[in-house]
Amino acid sequence: MSQNTAQLPIEPIIQNDEFAIFCTGDLEDIKDELLNQLSFTKMKLLKFFGLNTFPKVNIYLFDKNVFFKSLPSFDSYSSPMINHSYKVKSISKIKGVLCHELTHLVYRQIWEDYYQSPIWLDEGLALFFSGEKDHITTDFKRFKSWYLERIVASSKTIPKMEFLNKRGTNFGEFVDGKSNTYNGYDISFILVYYLRKQCDNFSEMLYDERSIEKLNEHILEECIAFFNRLFRVDDIKESFIDIETPDELMGYLDKNIVYGWLDRQGNFHKDVEVTFRENYRTGSLEQILQSKVGTCIEQAKLIKTFFDKIGLESKIFCRRKYEDEETPKEKTKMHCFVLFSRDDKWYHFEHSNVAARGIHEYSTLEEALQAENSKRHPSDVRVLTEIPDIPSGLSFEEFNCYVNSFDPYDMAPKISTI
Repeated sequence: MSQNTAQLPIEPIIQNDEFAIFCTGDLEDIKDELLNQLSFTKMKLLKFFGLNTFPKVNIYLFDKNVFFKSLPSFDSYSSPMINHSYKVKSISKIKGVLCHELTHLVYRQIWEDYYQSPIWLDEGLALFFSGEKDHITTDFKRFKSWYLERIVASSKTIPKMEFLNKRGTNFGEFVDGKSNTYNGYDISFILVYYLRKQCDNFSEMLYDERSIEKLNEHILEECIAFFNRLFRVDDIKESFIDIETPDELMGYLDKNIVYGWLDRQGNFHKDVEVTFRENYRTGSLEQILQSKVGTCIEQAKLIKTFFDKIGLESKIFCRRKYEDEETPKEKTKMHCFVLFSRDDKWYHFEHSNVAARGIHEYSTLEEALQAENSKRHPSDVRVLTEIPDIPSGLSFEEFNCYVNSFDPYDMAPKISTI
């Protein structure tokens, strides 16, 4: 099948005195919002950096699924330019990327030798002003969960400052030698977020390279210590046996359990990919606690074990697609989660699904399940089923057959006979 081809228009689809956006007509309905967001971000950047003007920026947007016959050359020094290819027409993602790159362009104005500037500062500022992390920092519980998982998790080793000052393609994928990778962008963001909140003269400091160099000597330790106090990291229980409340369990999972799976050779895999079906086995409780690794299946097993331990009623549910001999190799579609009851109410305890992570309260079991069911996309054909437990040592195919041995949960409204 031949790839679609297109030619970027010679004239911008929209422009003002600050920006000119060149793209095909598929972005017609969001062009005004893109331009407004760019103008607003530029205003914030100029104020923060103490700049009066900045040259007009040309922005070229490309659909990644389309082959463009000719592309503009990139030379942001002679003429500020942003090129971005998008897979999905997501207004929030496109806005985030454009404002991220715009921050880089403006930041370059204050460093005589841009490539000698600390990359943590460059990337941290870009993440801060782009708003890409706003959905995390505006909610205290979510911010804490993100910090525990991404910054001080037991599976991670905080990199040395030297790593955060080097430019290179692996900046965001620092391998810490354990079962996870360290994301340099996360550290960069938390450093800049800390400085913006705690340092009154941060913007002035950016113009003094000696101050930034001195900052490198202590900023990482100070930042980690500050957020550890804020989120009371030292109070988080490290032993699963010692956990007594659902909130303590959430903190334990955030800090200690990495999403992923171990193959039969003990190798860690972050994503469910091609080899998952062949090499995956459901973990035992001992394996989960020792490896501190688990998919939604293992995490549901751990969560159910906790509620059994403290004597609260709980149920495991699995949303999965029925699979048979004709469709054994389709993309894995399964999610396990736990509901528990306390004080005549039901709660959805969600951890493995980061977007829905939290302890969500409902009046009844049916209400909780209806809420979970309503989140699925119309094209999602997975069926909801309650399972009594999660046996250890099963391949994915065997676990799928095990789940399919139970009837789908009846989602029809329950009618009172009273």
